[in-house]
Amino acid sequence: MDTLLWTQISNMGPAARFQQAMSYDADRDRVVMFSGRIPIRDQNGTPSEMHGTDTWEFDGTTWAQAADTGPPGRSEFTMCYDARRHRTVLYGGAGTTGKLSDTWEWDGALWTQMADTGPPPFGGPLAYDAADGYVLLFCDVTSNAPHGSTWSWNGTEWTQLDDIGAGTGFGALAYDGASKRVLMITDAGSAPSSATFAWMGSSWKQIGEMGPQTNSAGCSMAFDGKETLLVIAASQTWSWNGSVWVQRQDMGPSPRLGFSIAGDTKRNRCVLFGGQEVLNQNPETWVLRRVPA
Repeated sequence: MDTLLWTQISNMGPAARFQQAMSYDADRDRVVMFSGRIPIRDQNGTPSEMHGTDTWEFDGTTWAQAADTGPPGRSEFTMCYDARRHRTVLYGGAGTTGKLSDTWEWDGALWTQMADTGPPPFGGPLAYDAADGYVLLFCDVTSNAPHGSTWSWNGTEWTQLDDIGAGTGFGALAYDGASKRVLMITDAGSAPSSATFAWMGSSWKQIGEMGPQTNSAGCSMAFDGKETLLVIAASQTWSWNGSVWVQRQDMGPSPRLGFSIAGDTKRNRCVLFGGQEVLNQNPETWVLRRVPA
């Protein structure tokens, strides 16, 4: 089994932010990042502000700003790359006017709004389901969907696939290339551990009862080309072996909330950016790389 090692590779590039979204464009070999909040909360309790409409791309070495216009600025949202249609898809989140229900796509040069209605406002985590050929969205209960709901995006319209949900809230979502299933780990809340579910094409199936203690504000999940990796508070790293979560690392970036990771499948690694500590902001870029045992 490879050793997983965190390495900070840059503190240059995008301004510090948290609750932004990132995804990996495999066709253009770029990590795409959009918006988020400026972490300006201080000891006096000053609230954070929306970052804006900037789009950045990371080529594996350096960041470059790719656009300064696009969707309205937002936080608490996710994006994923639609490999069939060669587009990065964005849905919902929280904006300056409240919960959003708009769908946008990034083609590497321009953002295009594709829909202004669909799943419940705000939404939840996205993942591209390569086995079924669509983008999958699980709506958190905070989206006004009492039991959660699951939707697919085919590039034209949203279709509700399930209304039962999987647990009371999401932690993170990712397509596991090993099992060829979308995996979701739920927000543990006050429970001792989280539950793990797999999307079976029409419903969720629980495949793990025990796991790490997760919180949706402080965990992110991605497939690095070999394994699905779960990062909690940026300080714990776990991998899914097909039946259980295994802790692989407890050192790396300083603990934080609101960070993002994206799986760079070309290099078999994950890229992490941003997040917020108490009284601190993190414009750092880290990579989680594999070192042969």
